[in-house]
Amino acid sequence: MSRRDSSTSTARKKGETKTLEQFLEETFQVQRYMVATGQKLMEVQSRIASDFVMVPEELEKSAGSFDMKRFADSIKTLFQEVQRGLEVRIARIIGDLGGTLACEGMIRMRGL
Repeated sequence: MSRRDSSTSTARKKGETKTLEQFLEETFQVQRYMVATGQKLMEVQSRIASDFVMVPEELEKSAGSFDMKRFADSIKTLFQEVQRGLEVRIARIIGDLGGTLACEGMIRMRGL
């Protein structure tokens, strides 16, 4: 391999590494956004739960077999599952990117 090919390859690797670093930073931003969204979902969940507690008995009677508590529990579970699923996926992406960047760093250190 000539020096020119080697320097082109090194420049390309550095560009790829920079792209991965930017992607990792964006993923951290998404993670922070998810945490904030999770907090908002918990606020919404609290409001929904308190509103269901305040539902007049007449509404429950007219709803017939509709179980308000069961419905509120289902909404709570849904919020938790969505938030947890997104958190897990983001953590996997961050781990994959971090591992790739660490390998790139080791390869670069070995080449010096």
